[in-house]
Amino acid sequence: MATYRYDTLATQTINWTGASGKSIALAISLQQEMWDLSGQGEYTPKSLEMLMTATIDGTVKLQNLWLSKTPEHGYPATLAGKIGVSPDLLAQIEAAISAIHTHPAWIAKETAIANADKIRGEMSASAKRLDRMMTLNGHSY
Repeated sequence: MATYRYDTLATQTINWTGASGKSIALAISLQQEMWDLSGQGEYTPKSLEMLMTATIDGTVKLQNLWLSKTPEHGYPATLAGKIGVSPDLLAQIEAAISAIHTHPAWIAKETAIANADKIRGEMSASAKRLDRMMTLNGHSY
């Protein structure tokens, strides 16, 4: 049976007081999921994700948040459509996200995705060439 472990590689935290007077802490974390398929304690990386978690008055209220830049409730952006984000706060959140994106593990992930996309494009072009060759370029005789 596989066992899982989650390692936090980097975290950026932003604290502020909401319009209701409640203290809000937004943690933006880079989390690596590791799994051990054999049960022998040999963990290998499975996925790498950026997670946002909001803690309101010391209690975790919202996990796996997303930042919506659609104006709502008089704010230029919201977190999960529930927490209004002022322009100053939006700049802080975007700076924290940028800091996470500069982590070497994130850069390696983005590079691997770009390489996979390139190879996928090359394979698709090769398949189209082969299809044209096998069908006599779409002509039947």
